[in-house]
Amino acid sequence: GAMISIDLDNLKLINDTFGHEYGDEYLRAMASVLNSVCGYSAVISRFGGDEFTVFVHGYDNKEEIRNLMVRLESSLCMKRIYLPNGSEMSLSASVGLAWYPYDSRSYKLLIKYSDFAMYSIKKNSKGAIAEFCAADYEKHSSYYGMSDVLEDFIRNKEFQYTFQPIVEAKTGKIFGYEALLKSTHSAIKNPKQLLDMSKSQRDFYQIEKLTWKESLKAFEELNAEPNVKLFINSISDQCLDMEDMNELKREYCHLLNQLVVEVENAGEQNLDLTKNKSDFLADWGGEIAVADFGLGTYSENAIKALSPSYLKVDISITQNLYRDENRLKFVESLVAYAHQKNIKVIAEGIEKPEDMFTLIDIGVDYLQGYHLARPSSAPPKMLAIATAQISNYSKKKSLREKEAAGLIAKKA
Repeated sequence: GAMISIDLDNLKLINDTFGHEYGDEYLRAMASVLNSVCGYSAVISRFGGDEFTVFVHGYDNKEEIRNLMVRLESSLCMKRIYLPNGSEMSLSASVGLAWYPYDSRSYKLLIKYSDFAMYSIKKNSKGAIAEFCAADYEKHSSYYGMSDVLEDFIRNKEFQYTFQPIVEAKTGKIFGYEALLKSTHSAIKNPKQLLDMSKSQRDFYQIEKLTWKESLKAFEELNAEPNVKLFINSISDQCLDMEDMNELKREYCHLLNQLVVEVENAGEQNLDLTKNKSDFLADWGGEIAVADFGLGTYSENAIKALSPSYLKVDISITQNLYRDENRLKFVESLVAYAHQKNIKVIAEGIEKPEDMFTLIDIGVDYLQGYHLARPSSAPPKMLAIATAQISNYSKKKSLREKEAAGLIAKKA
């Protein structure tokens, strides 16, 4: 037998150029080819995104399976989908193969080895087939062995969640907490490195599952007020399957109405998956937030489809805002846009009181940043200093407005 890892080429290009309807057609065409070529004595699966895995078995020798691979390659070239611009495209995929029982009798190792073969060939040329080579694997194990690190990281729970408060701009009262992953693994320094070392959709899925489940578990242990929100960061091209969703409902149904899932780029590159998350949350009273708002462009259709409750303005825009008139006007326009659609605005990266006061004047709804509080595994339930600063500023502002309107006499 053989484990076959398949990475379908050009799916993102089709989705971005022609829309997800044609990307789905591309996926269906791939499934059709796999069923017709490998259907005999095979287990065919799609792991998500553009990755498929097939286990073929019951053959007399390797050559029979190599002939199968030749037929697969030929069928991919012959299979076409028709695009809305009148052109047609044949299927293309990078394929890696690991032998059973010669390379391993463990299905987990066979998947890892076939992944290695597939990614090895994909680096050099798309649309090719490669067999697993143990010598190459040993040579590059320090790089490709990251799956072992990830497995240890998840299995041994070598991490903790810290929480950074998000406060109401008008009062300083804590509105919610953003859950932030902090690694305790020596080989993983931060969440970005965790994502960078992920080599497959399976890795990303495990991280997405960890994010939902472990952040809710840690949040439950905080014993936060029932109306306080939990913000978590979701991977845009991942969505939990039905089994994992049902497990979440069983364990954390009492917290799902407090959950806010942050998605990047309005989720427009993976709108179907993000819409699934949005629909799941809506059923339980949870909400969607669009992260990094103000960076790049946003699809009006995506915003409409998701109906987010919050837009988070990125730190690169809010930092030192009080010194930059152009960015100030830009944020004013973002806030006006959001409020027209009944969407609340959260300003991230508040590190100076001047920026905090400027954003309050602009009309943002919520604030987050080091000036207010740093992330902590045991975050405060109230922020006395920030609350006092906001209260004093509001009183002075009200006094100035009354003086300007002539309602009270100016002080000598």
